[in-house]
This record gives sequence, C-alpha cells and structure tokens, in this order.
Amino acid sequence: MDTGHRIAALRRERGWSQAELATALAAVSGRETITREEVSRWERGRRTPTPYWLSHLAAVLSVPPSVLRPADRETSPESTADGLAEALDWLVSEPPQVTARRAGHRVGQAQATEVQARVARLRHLDDTLPGHELAPIAAAEFQATAALVRQASYSSATGRSLLTSLGEAGQILGWIEADLGRHEAAQAHYLEGFSAARDAGDTAGAANILSCLAYLWTGAGSQRDGRLLAAAAVRKAARRVPPLAAALLHERLAYASAHAGDAQATARALGPVADLIEAGTAAREDQPEWTYWLDHDEADVLAARCATRLGQAATAVPLIRAALSRYSAEHVRELALYWSFLAEAHLRAGQRADAADALATAERYAEETASARVARRVTNIRQAVRTDTGTAEHPED
Repeated sequence: MDTGHRIAALRRERGWSQAELATALAAVSGRETITREEVSRWERGRRTPTPYWLSHLAAVLSVPPSVLRPADRETSPESTADGLAEALDWLVSEPPQVTARRAGHRVGQAQATEVQARVARLRHLDDTLPGHELAPIAAAEFQATAALVRQASYSSATGRSLLTSLGEAGQILGWIEADLGRHEAAQAHYLEGFSAARDAGDTAGAANILSCLAYLWTGAGSQRDGRLLAAAAVRKAARRVPPLAAALLHERLAYASAHAGDAQATARALGPVADLIEAGTAAREDQPEWTYWLDHDEADVLAARCATRLGQAATAVPLIRAALSRYSAEHVRELALYWSFLAEAHLRAGQRADAADALATAERYAEETASARVARRVTNIRQAVRTDTGTAEHPED
C-alpha cells in the first residue's frame, strides 16, 4: 500500500473527513495553509507529503512515521531524523582532532582516517539538514581539522591525508555558505580548501573546489571570471582525475558556458559527461567519495538548466520531469530547487499554467528548508509567473 492509500485508510478508521484531517494537521503544525484539497492530492497520489508533513500526519493519525513512508524509505540511513540525531551528537561531542591535539602525541594514520570519515559523514548530512543548522557544525569541523594540521606532529603520509580532509571540509563549508547566500564567506572557505587540497597533492579535490568557486561566481553574475576558472579546472585536471570527478568539472564548465550564451561551448563541455558517468558508475570504488551523488539524472538536470539558459526550454522540461520522478523525497532542498528549475523551463517555453503548477510544488518543498538560494529562486519565479514575464531575467541559479 502506498503512502496515499495509507493516509486514506487511517483517516477513515477514525471516521474523519479530509477536511477534518486538514484541521487536525493545521492545529498540530500551527500552519493554517493546509487544506482539504492538499489531503485529497496526497491520498490520490497526485502529490507526496514532505517529511515535515509526514511527521505531523503520523502524530495526528497516532502511528509511527515509518507506517506512512514507502517501503524503500523505511530503513534509509539518510532520514532527517537520523541526520538531526547525528548533528546533535556532533554539537555536544568534542571532535577527535581537538582530543588528539590536546594530548600532544604524534597523530597516526588511524586518527587521520577517523577525520576523513567524519568529513564524509558531514557531506552526507548536507543532503538532509538545512544549511543554517549544519553551518556551525561544518565550521567547527573545519577549524578543528585546521588546528590539528597546524599544531600536531605526523608523518608526511598522514599529513597528506589530513590536508586532503581539510580541503574537503573547506569545500563543504563553502558550499553551505553559498547556499545560505553568504558569498564572501563561501569564497574564503573555497580558497582555504583549495590551498589544503593543493598542498596535499589532491588534484581531483583541488580542481573540484576551483570548479565550485567558478559555479559560485557564475551564479552571482561574474560570468566571465566563472567561465575562465571552470575552463582552467577542466584543462588542468579533467584527464588526470577519476571519471566522476571529471564529469563534474565538465558540467560546471557547461553551466558557465551556458550563462555566457555560448551554445557550442556548452555542447562541447557536456559531450563527454554521459560516458564519464557510465565509466565512473562501473568503478564506483575508485571514485572520490564526494562524487557519491552524481548520476545520469543529476547530469540531465544540469543539461536541462543549460538548455533553459540558452533559450531551449522545451527540451529541458522532459529531462527535469524524468529526473524528478525518480528523486528521493528525503532531499527536500534539492526537490525545491528542481521543481523551481521545471517551473522556469515551463515559463520560458510559454507554458504558464504548467509553470504555476510546478512553482506551487517548489513552494511547498521550500517551506521545509532554510536555503537562501531556494528562497531567492522561488521568489523570482513567482514574480515572473504572476506578471507573465516569461522573458524576464533568469532567476539566480
């Protein structure tokens, strides 16, 4: 039984109408915006409740949240609840980097491996926790690792491992700051991360951070500088790094080229991406851990965004819809973004009614995330839809 049918069955067991369920949800959530129509859409499978509403549905229907989730989500390690629990543990526990530095003994590879594992977990938390909650955790991790690198003693091999982790922590913190709209802080952390990755000899990590900075500059309006930096990352590293890392470098160059209005350069940059993802997927164990999220759907969404930017919005719509049909409901921020990408594509294609529908979905997901980037996009697209300005400036990406 899917989520919609479970909700309907439990509601009927209590003898409630859809309107009564909506009233109960409004009471426990404090949000009067929930309506009978929304409950009806959930029950008919037209829409899927976000994790926020699933938790309130479970409360008013007196069942565990797992009862309402699809079977393939019941044991997911990336649930919001698990993420919050881990974040709390992170906040109240002293980082092992601090313990090792205070002890004053030589840091070994085992401790460097522990630091590396913490950075990887931090990256996965970014999938489910809002940036304003994760930013202080990421900052503390970055600072603790930086202090360990500066003050501890270790072998050259252990030092390279610690510097690699410091570079990755800088990239994560920069990405979170960028999502929160704090671009100067994001740039500073990207550059600190790049310096660490470069000193570690981590070519893939250093190039990834440069391409992230190029992405930031491009989206913020410095298109020429962003394109130059993205191209430099591709020229320097694309043939020297694992396939999934190379695919990311090519994607960000395509993004910058599309912003510059260069359709041919965009096509050239996107050209090898599918084959690179295929090769990297076949050899996942040899790819950098930070490429775990990249697959063909993610690449299609990026290609669709480029097409929309280049005035080819009609080709973008089916790519985004196909990706959304398979996207995890746990990644609320990305769902808000991707539905906003779809709304923009519909708008650019002259499909205003479809744009309004996609925007409404984006707005519902946006309610559950504190992403400044999402808020800006949704606000700009809402204005464009309401004023029917399909030819207005593109929302910030």
